[in-house]
Amino acid sequence: MIDIKEKAVRKNITLSPETDNDLKMLSSIAMLSQSKVIEMLIEEKAKDIKKNKKLEALIGLKGFATGAFGEKKLKDLKGDNFE
Repeated sequence: MIDIKEKAVRKNITLSPETDNDLKMLSSIAMLSQSKVIEMLIEEKAKDIKKNKKLEALIGLKGFATGAFGEKKLKDLKGDNFE
């Protein structure tokens, strides 16, 4: 989490009245500033997206080495000299 006092950047945003009310409610319940609530929600969403991208990349590697040793399985190659 970024320390807001050290690296604060001022942003001017526009929210719908409903979203503004939701933000006020969330900040009141959490006893945090509206800026902190927005920051935490963005960090949480960004973390989820990064996690999903890594998972997609990992799934993309599935089967990547398939066929690298022909029809043999890795356990069958233990005694081979790879010649």
